[in-house]
Amino acid sequence: MDTKETETFIIVGSVEADPLNGKLSNVTPLAAAILDKKVGAVVEVEVDEPYEVKILSIK
Repeated sequence: MDTKETETFIIVGSVEADPLNGKLSNVTPLAAAILDKKVGAVVEVEVDEPYEVKILSIK
């Protein structure tokens, strides 16, 4: 986590997914990594070049 970037996502089912508008399918690597985690958790997203994200809030 080298940057201070923040992004907001809504996790939805595959049919409702619209990544350009911040709606991620629950089967994407990012959504799978953060599902069932708590605020403050730092998780690794497993893709070709793994990266970490920190959960700042859950609504």
